Amino acid sequence: MSKRLSIVSVLLIHLALRLHNLTIQVPHIDEGFHVSRALLVWHFEQNPGRFMHGKLLLYYWVGLFDPQPMSGLWVARASIAIFSIITAATLYQIGRTLSNHWGGLLTVSLYAVMPYAIFFERMAMADPLAAGFAALVGWRSLVFARHPSYRQGAILGVLIALASMSKLTMAPVALVPVFATIGHVNWRRRILPPLIVAACIVIVAWMPIMLPAAYAHLYGDPFRLVSENNLQQLDSASPIDELQRLYPQIADLSGHLFWVGLVLVVGMALWCGYHRARIGWLLAWIGAVVLFSLLFSNRPRPRYFMPAIGPTVVLVAVACTYLWRMPPLRVLVRSTMIAGLAVWSLTFALPFIQALTTDPLRLNLSPYETQLYLVGTQSGPAIEQAVRLIESQDPRPSIIYTNWGTCQSLYFYTTLDIGCLESANSPVEVLQHPVTYIIRNGDERGEFNRYGVEWVRLGIFERQGGLFTVEVWRATTPSHQQAQP
Repeated sequence: MSKRLSIVSVLLIHLALRLHNLTIQVPHIDEGFHVSRALLVWHFEQNPGRFMHGKLLLYYWVGLFDPQPMSGLWVARASIAIFSIITAATLYQIGRTLSNHWGGLLTVSLYAVMPYAIFFERMAMADPLAAGFAALVGWRSLVFARHPSYRQGAILGVLIALASMSKLTMAPVALVPVFATIGHVNWRRRILPPLIVAACIVIVAWMPIMLPAAYAHLYGDPFRLVSENNLQQLDSASPIDELQRLYPQIADLSGHLFWVGLVLVVGMALWCGYHRARIGWLLAWIGAVVLFSLLFSNRPRPRYFMPAIGPTVVLVAVACTYLWRMPPLRVLVRSTMIAGLAVWSLTFALPFIQALTTDPLRLNLSPYETQLYLVGTQSGPAIEQAVRLIESQDPRPSIIYTNWGTCQSLYFYTTLDIGCLESANSPVEVLQHPVTYIIRNGDERGEFNRYGVEWVRLGIFERQGGLFTVEVWRATTPSHQQAQP
């Protein structure tokens, strides 16, 4: 009973940290796209492969919660925070399997306060969802390795299919059960047949997407299975160079001390005789979930490695649990681990969490990550002020137009209809209405094509960071001008 209570308590803390002040961070542009697609998939009007962009399952999961205008950002983010409980509980199971209850408890406790995990599990992104399904594959791989059967193979097949549907870069997670069964007696007779069943289930699960996609490709109407902007170019940097570039950004979200501690405790555990096969399996799991991001992504970002945080935390926790029980230098080792955890928590994890949930702009992230997640190029206070100005007009307009990127984020700020301009500098849409209101988000260049209408700038708002401004314009057609007294 006390063991269950301890796990439930940690999971509640885990959820609270991810839900508290959830919308204080400005919307990321991708969150707007994800919600707009989530509102479409459950209507079943077209094959979702046409707009999946490599993250099909995210749209179905978020769409279950039916995010509405104004409250949609909180609802979408909360759906990911809720799913993260599955991730945390699964990591407990893995830690307990590789160690004991205390190893599992340390795993889930570290994950609960891990800034890297909290940061991305508070956003409506595909990466936390992929992390959860990758963890489920990891757990069931351990179960399969101990009790191989067709039933366990079928379960693995379903989970691998879901992991790859949550994000296509998770496809190599199919190798995790193979790594878990290396060295098994009678591998070809007992392990291979259930794995073939798993592979068949993955293929069948993808057929409703891939067969229509192949047909559409042959007839010149290709599906958007992946985002072309995210694919690596021929002149992109090597994976090693990308890792070197990314490490400072990764450390901004986890702390340098965490990675130093990982190397020390894992190295000492190996030196003291901890199971090398278990360490090797966890490292192989980490490699599988980051492999495609490093090889095929154009300019990988730290959030792409979110699925690797789970097995990394397991690695630290099981190594610490093993060292805790080692007789030689027990007092010294325990004191050192407790001191290291306390220093990391007090100097990095807790200040990070406090800033994230109260004033995200205080976070010490790279300039690029700050613009991407904390300031926002297509959202933020300036956009909200522009929307409120338009809503205050008399008569109240029925629709707001803005550029393609910003229009996806307006859903979080207004109940008015939203129109996406085909061209930000030549908004032909103004000819469709007597009076048109347009939000210009500063990244457009040049003057409006006037179309013979009267243009009036109603307001200008400074963006955080001062990169550019947000402007509100009203366009009035000549016929409406003449009708006015």
